[in-house]
Amino acid sequence: MFHRSRVAAFVSVFATATCLCIGGSTASSGAIGLATTQGVFTVDNAQVQGNAALLDGSLIQTSQNPSQVTLQGGARVDLATQSTSRIYRDHVVLEKGVSRAKGVPVVVNGLKVVPTDASSVIQVSTDGTKRFSVGATNGRASVLNSKGALIAEVMRGSAMSFAQTDAGAGAPSQITGCVQRIRGTSNYVIRDETTNVIYQVQGPDVEANVGKSVQITGSLDTTATPVTGSSQVIHETALTPNTSGKSCRSDVAAAADAAGAAAAAVGGGISGATIAIVAGVAVAGIVGGLAAAGTFSSGNNVSGQVSP
Repeated sequence: MFHRSRVAAFVSVFATATCLCIGGSTASSGAIGLATTQGVFTVDNAQVQGNAALLDGSLIQTSQNPSQVTLQGGARVDLATQSTSRIYRDHVVLEKGVSRAKGVPVVVNGLKVVPTDASSVIQVSTDGTKRFSVGATNGRASVLNSKGALIAEVMRGSAMSFAQTDAGAGAPSQITGCVQRIRGTSNYVIRDETTNVIYQVQGPDVEANVGKSVQITGSLDTTATPVTGSSQVIHETALTPNTSGKSCRSDVAAAADAAGAAAAAVGGGISGATIAIVAGVAVAGIVGGLAAAGTFSSGNNVSGQVSP
């Protein structure tokens, strides 16, 4: 287990460090940023002490000391101990370990974690397998698949775990939430209670379950244009009443008003009672929010991974 003092130091450094400006000579040499550490780390397979200029695509590997990366333009990435990441001008690819980023997306296992605004601070961890977790210490984060489709919205103070299945992106998806009609239309929407994503839902059993909590299995229609305020269209192939779920108002003025767990998730994490399966990715809430996703380890594996 990662020592508490080192965890505290890592968080403190991220919160208080000032921007490291890239000098003219460094910038003109093609550098995209500067990496620093209090000890030793490896940059592009060379051991470095103190700091190193980074080129587009530089590989950073930390061992006993965390590292801080400042990119041109002010984006910031911190890497915990025992982490491996490739740094690009406009994104970071996390291969193993834990990263905390502000102002730059983090790519993990081909999925992109995007901070939704300039103030968002996102934390991504992976043990190097098909599993990873995402938390938001400030603002929120959108998780997108390789085609840019929205998989999940991670709210401030909460965290989710992700596991890519062998079934692939074309496999049936599964969401859980309360069916609501958009007022004055024949369009129906659900805000998935695990991922906070709003779907337009179509199928033979949808209308009869307006105002009820259900679990829907179906296929995502990547060619359809969803109603404004929803992410994508899902065609129901099976619908099961969710007896443990809460009912909701039967209609809403717009898709964005769909009932769900998003508001309750802010600051407190989500229950993790249900699992969503979206485009071949299983998603679960981490009980306790960011604390569970933010556990660091001095070994090769990252603690706090939750398998959906």
